Formats: sequence, C-alpha cells, structure tokens
Amino acid sequence: MTLTSIPAFNPQIESAISRFSTEFIMHYGRASVFVAALADAWTIAMSKMLLANNMLESNYPIITIAEKDALETLKRITHRSEILTHAIFQEPFGFAAVGVIHEAFEKTFEGGSFAVWLEALENKDYGKCISITG
Repeated sequence: MTLTSIPAFNPQIESAISRFSTEFIMHYGRASVFVAALADAWTIAMSKMLLANNMLESNYPIITIAEKDALETLKRITHRSEILTHAIFQEPFGFAAVGVIHEAFEKTFEGGSFAVWLEALENKDYGKCISITG
C-alpha cells in the first residue's frame, strides 16, 4: 500500500478543502456535509502535526467549516478498517479515484450501506449514521 503525503497548507489560513481534488468535490457536491467533515478532519490533523513540530502558532484558531456533529460522525468510521482509512486518506486529495471511499465503506460495513449512510449524513441524521456503522 502506497501512501502519498497530503499537500501542505496552513490550517490557520485555509481549510484542507482547498487541497481537495475538483473531481472529489464535484462528485459529492460543494455544499456536502461529508466533504466539509473530511476537510475539518484533515485540517485538524494538519494542525496537530504542525503544532507538534513547532511550526504553527498555538494561540490562533484554525479554519473549520463543518458542524461538530458531522465531524464526530465521520470520526466514528475513520479507523474501522485499514482499507477505509487508506481510502479516506487518498480520495479527497486525488491520490485515488473518486469512489474508493464508497467501495471501502461497503467492504467494512456490509454492501449497500454507504448510500444510506451518506444520505443520512447529508441530512444531518447523525443517529441513523451511527445505527448503520455501530
């Protein structure tokens, strides 16, 4: 499995969404709750990495765009399987084809569940998302 580094950005100036591939954003939609939650997850991760390496001022806020509940719902699935974690790392930045998150989700949580989970997330029905993924 080859992992590619996420593109560098300053999370106090911009969200990770600025580094997401156009194809990814267009596939899920510019106003997608899923895209916003993924962007925040990556923005927070970049912030933690930069802070740990003394490359970011800790007294300035970072840019976030998702609702807290959407981010927490996404976090519930991010480390459920290696294939899903890899897909979440690769697809938004264009390192893997659009659709690999869908495929990985299906393999992790039983076929047919990604569309239902994604619709629930987009509708902010976080309880339904949790019922699908446990």
